[in-house]
Amino acid sequence: MLEINMEFRRGILFIRLIGVLNKETSKTLTSKIDKMIKEKGIRYFTFNLAGLVQITEEGIDTIRKNYQQILSFDGQLVLCGMHNKGLRTIFNDLYQSSNELGVFKMINI
Repeated sequence: MLEINMEFRRGILFIRLIGVLNKETSKTLTSKIDKMIKEKGIRYFTFNLAGLVQITEEGIDTIRKNYQQILSFDGQLVLCGMHNKGLRTIFNDLYQSSNELGVFKMINI
């Protein structure tokens, strides 16, 4: 089960993921991201991973694919809430912030 909590602030969509990000739940996340990009024109995203209790290889791949999709629309994705050193290492090539407030300094709109 994955809960996806979204909040739009100052031009950035904050997406808080709570629960398990796996093959099944990844489809829901991707669908919501697609809708936000194509229907709402949102280009700046933050995924807060602090509430994840489990992430599988499929979940990792989903975040990477969403990152590529957002970039293709001239957007930006920042990850935060990665208290697990393993997650920070896995996503070391993506933009990261220690918390949501730091994202505003990274994304200048």
